[in-house]
Amino acid sequence: MLFFPAIIPIIVVPILWQFLFHPYGLVNTAVVQPLGFEPINWLTSTGAVIPAFIISTSWRIVPLCIVIFLAGLQTIPEELYEAAKVDGASMLHQFRYVTIPRLKPTILVVVVFAMTLTAKNLVFMLVMTNGGPDNASRTLSLFIYEMGFRFSRFGYASAGAIVLLVLIIILTAISVRIFRTDD
Repeated sequence: MLFFPAIIPIIVVPILWQFLFHPYGLVNTAVVQPLGFEPINWLTSTGAVIPAFIISTSWRIVPLCIVIFLAGLQTIPEELYEAAKVDGASMLHQFRYVTIPRLKPTILVVVVFAMTLTAKNLVFMLVMTNGGPDNASRTLSLFIYEMGFRFSRFGYASAGAIVLLVLIIILTAISVRIFRTDD
């Protein structure tokens, strides 16, 4: 069940979240109103549309990241934890000095993977709001799509795609620098 969001067809996910983010949808009735707040128009409010996209995109990406982390955790030798216990390390110290350093390559893969999937969130934008309200949810991928396919301005679409590529390369380079290992 945990992996279920990752296997749902990409077009179904934003439609599902449209119903969940409706003012009388599950998010408002199960989360917002029990906390004592008024229902939020998630997809028509300029202040709430970006958090709605973050939540819906994360719901789709997190299961894939969990599987990658589980694979990374299985590569850590049990002997390292046993040695840390013998040295008197607490669970927190084991996590900090054994788990995190050994998971740095896995964290790098997950960060780059999540960045590239998030950059390609065109389907979410098109289906849920089409860039609205007041262009609050307009992204670079939506700009590329509109320029290329809606307005046939292929030069602008190509320029936007190059900017997106450069941004992803820069963010990937920063991530590699942060999570590099000194093995």
